[in-house]
Amino acid sequence: MPTALAHIVAADLAGHRQRHEGQLTGLPGVQKLISTIVVRQIAEARPFLT
Repeated sequence: MPTALAHIVAADLAGHRQRHEGQLTGLPGVQKLISTIVVRQIAEARPFLT
């Protein structure tokens, strides 16, 4: 059972991987990460805000 839940939005799979591998795994106390990726278009394509 997870002790924390994060909702992460990324422009693409590479952005998700960068966040997952580069930032979340380095947080103190993180022992394991489980990801579920839902792919769906929620709006017309437009520039991604950073």
